[in-house]
Amino acid sequence: MWKQTFPSPPKTPTGTNAFCKVGGQTASIEGIPGQDCIDKGIARAGLGAGMKASLLLLLPPLIACLLLKARGKTFSRCELALMLQHSGLDGYEGYSLADWVCLAYFSSGFNTAKVTHNSDGSSEYGIFQINSRLWCSDSHSTTKDLCDISCRDLLTDEIVDDIDCIKKAVIDSEGLNAWMGWRDHCRGRNLNYWVNTCNL
Repeated sequence: MWKQTFPSPPKTPTGTNAFCKVGGQTASIEGIPGQDCIDKGIARAGLGAGMKASLLLLLPPLIACLLLKARGKTFSRCELALMLQHSGLDGYEGYSLADWVCLAYFSSGFNTAKVTHNSDGSSEYGIFQINSRLWCSDSHSTTKDLCDISCRDLLTDEIVDDIDCIKKAVIDSEGLNAWMGWRDHCRGRNLNYWVNTCNL
């Protein structure tokens, strides 16, 4: 019985020595495709220039989003309470540990990667939603940067810098009243829930 055979396609190398053919020349891409390789791949897929431009425009925000998600963290109530206690916030400027945990919950839901954009052009960052107009610097706000920190640094799972900054911010005459979440949900209330059962 006659059996039709087809030639195997040439194997494309992978890993750190991967390459692609560009304009008849081999271009080493060291594990990451260069622009010429991307162009060729898009051309082979039959995508037009408009689709190529759209794909390339979407890549940077998508990568940034993935990086932020990888670096951020959502704390549990007791995990955060323990960290804030060890950082000296219990009783700091007259606020109990429960005040700080309540503030973090109603600011960010304990999510260190949260960013809120305000109508005045400023943004709020991190677990305590620290405002860029006064306390940290970002790429789009006029700021005093009183904490001398990049707002991006407030979005990681390492919150020591967030704590240092909020210690400076709370010394302001408004104290925690500057945070609407604390003012509306924590001030003057029984806050025992926020630290009960936490083995502090």
